[in-house]
Amino acid sequence: MNDLLHSIVATNRWEAILPEIIIGVSAVLLLFVDLFFPRLRNHLGTCSIGVLLLSAAVLYPQFNSDSTELFGGLLIQSTLANWMRLFFLGTSVVVVHLAAVFLRRQSLAHVE
Repeated sequence: MNDLLHSIVATNRWEAILPEIIIGVSAVLLLFVDLFFPRLRNHLGTCSIGVLLLSAAVLYPQFNSDSTELFGGLLIQSTLANWMRLFFLGTSVVVVHLAAVFLRRQSLAHVE
């Protein structure tokens, strides 16, 4: 049993999920900035796009890797998977930009 756990732990490569970790931690930080510094709300869209671009930059060196199983087979890292991750990061940048443009033009009630 102990050897099985050691073989699973040996496949853990945390840098493989570093882009997702960056996005998750940054999302929590942006929520706290929005909560405690309401004057900075106008800049949160730009910060979000910056975080997404940083995540894409961290993902770029992983494109040279072969198809490997990580985290005991829970994650398979391949070139196609990395392209899909990059696609989702790119569409997220477009969505955040469109939301920022739309919300800037609307006069919304401040309810919270």
